[in-house]
Amino acid sequence: SSTSKKSKKSEVKASKLAAKTSKVEYKKTSKKPKEDKPTKNPLVMLGRYFRDSWRELRQVRWPNTKTTIGMTIAVLIFTGIITLFIVGLDIVFKALFEQILQ
Repeated sequence: SSTSKKSKKSEVKASKLAAKTSKVEYKKTSKKPKEDKPTKNPLVMLGRYFRDSWRELRQVRWPNTKTTIGMTIAVLIFTGIITLFIVGLDIVFKALFEQILQ
């Protein structure tokens, strides 16, 4: 009987803990930008452009160093393969045209 009471108490505690941890809390990351009034003033437009660009850059998730190096290596390898392919095609077409023109 005492073990069943203990198990019920532990189940209640576990369910309360699960309820507390399962709630998702959303933080407000930044204020919602105000809507700007339309204007024709080029200086105001330029200022808005830089302000909005800065806001966008702050939202970017930049890759870490390891990811950056991996992506750079992948791009270099892919560039090398494509270069070899194009050089190979150039050699084949050059030989083909020389045969045709003779």
